[in-house]
Amino acid sequence: MVGFNEKNAKQIVFEVYQKMYKEAEPKADFLKLFKKGGTAKENWFMKYYLDIKRQQEIIEEVGKKYNLGKRDIQKLSIEINLGSAPNSSKETWEEYRKEKKKTEAVERPKEQDYEKVFIEKLNRLNEEEKMFFIKKMDEKLDKLVQWCGE
Repeated sequence: MVGFNEKNAKQIVFEVYQKMYKEAEPKADFLKLFKKGGTAKENWFMKYYLDIKRQQEIIEEVGKKYNLGKRDIQKLSIEINLGSAPNSSKETWEEYRKEKKKTEAVERPKEQDYEKVFIEKLNRLNEEEKMFFIKKMDEKLDKLVQWCGE
């Protein structure tokens, strides 16, 4: 397979996640989590930590395995970083774990945790990746506006 496209995207993304979660703290089997519905829970990935440098190395390793060019690796990186990659902020991860231990009845982390993680993931992107992301979000917003207007 060459290139990051609709036909192979899921396979490549799942392979990246599988590798990341095998190395994350705590370790997890992404495919088992996915099959059992564990990834359907809101912010489930907050329970796991993997350093951002290692995450990027894994993305590049898998990208090379599939002969992806630089642009396709950037697209893959955006998909992973804005998707369900493990938490890359040890501080946020530790805060989340402490909060979770305090009260198991609370299903979600604090709202500011979502914002912190999103901003952190967005800040990882270079300018070209940010522009690609903004373009995609604009396209999705246009579709939503069209749908609401119908």
